[in-house]
Amino acid sequence: MKKIETAAIALCGMVIASVLCLGLVPTAVQGTVLPPVNISKLAGHQSETTIAIDPTNTNRMFAASNTSTGNGMFAAYSTDGGVTWAYTDPVDKIIGDGAGTADNVPLACCDPIATFDRFGNLYLAYLSSSISVRVVVSTNGGQSFTGTNFAGIDYANIDVKGNPKFSVSEKEKKGGDDDPDDVLDQVGDQPTIVTGPSFFAGEASVWVSWNGDGVIRAVGTRASGLGAITPFINTFIATPVAGNFGDIEIGPIGQVLVTAQSPSSGEGPSNINVSLDPDGLGPLNFTQLPSIPLGHKPFYLTNTENFGASVLVTATNVGGFDFIPAQPTRSIDAEADLAWDRTGGLYNGRVYLAYTEETAPENNDMDILVRFSNSNGATWSAPVRVNNDATARSQTG
Repeated sequence: MKKIETAAIALCGMVIASVLCLGLVPTAVQGTVLPPVNISKLAGHQSETTIAIDPTNTNRMFAASNTSTGNGMFAAYSTDGGVTWAYTDPVDKIIGDGAGTADNVPLACCDPIATFDRFGNLYLAYLSSSISVRVVVSTNGGQSFTGTNFAGIDYANIDVKGNPKFSVSEKEKKGGDDDPDDVLDQVGDQPTIVTGPSFFAGEASVWVSWNGDGVIRAVGTRASGLGAITPFINTFIATPVAGNFGDIEIGPIGQVLVTAQSPSSGEGPSNINVSLDPDGLGPLNFTQLPSIPLGHKPFYLTNTENFGASVLVTATNVGGFDFIPAQPTRSIDAEADLAWDRTGGLYNGRVYLAYTEETAPENNDMDILVRFSNSNGATWSAPVRVNNDATARSQTG
């Protein structure tokens, strides 16, 4: 679960946009800043926030966050560009709390993250009350959800490289669990969900990644229209990238890059690595190995050959749990974030990685740095500092 609260998503997006458009020339961002809007109007704190804008109608927005206590997530939607907001559950503003079935969201713990695809499908990934990765889908901008289409099989039961003592469990051989929600139900942390181009023309690809026992794991599927989403194919990939606090991004032709920080504990230093699947959902990925029945749906044994070898992008003095005066309890991490240029312009195909650096070990002087790659993550540029202050303050991602 994320350790820091993100309170400046919109500002971060504007900064990243300026960097992408100007080819990594830092610039001041000018724009109209509207008065703050209290979306939740709830007592306590709402942490680990997420917000998404529908590319088919930019007036349509969705926001979610943790709640102060108990199960569930705060969830709200807007149809006028964020001026006014309504609630997916108008009674208590909380979904996934077990209070009735109107929201159709399995019991939730935390770590919500939302995104829209090119067709207007809204995907909300989060951790369930049992700390398993879940995804629910909405076709009306978050006004209601269709229920989970992603949940899991414990990877400890899968015969994967490096884990030879585990094999497919007898339960799975006999058809798996009858729980209708249990399509994948994967225990993990820090889920991320992204959408983008697909190897298949006219479609979108949808990818989810998470930290599973110290390794970044991923699963992908396809969408061809509003509500036309192929169920996740019931297999996940154990990528070569170890660590936590990762990210996943989709490139212009559907290629997929994952990143993570390792080690994911301590004050640092640590490394940020990436791994590439060169064609995403294409023929080099998800080779359908012999299947076994699982809840009346095919389950394919994990294929660990889809992502290439781990590539070191950079070292950083920021550790996985780096304590600073501004965050003395929960700490910070490097929080590596990927962004792929898919504009079709001058820098189309360039992938960027933003992260937090500490100018010297434990001096609490943090900067936000960006590197870029023109080779799908195989090689990386020197860093460019995003913040332009001359202070020793602790900027964090």
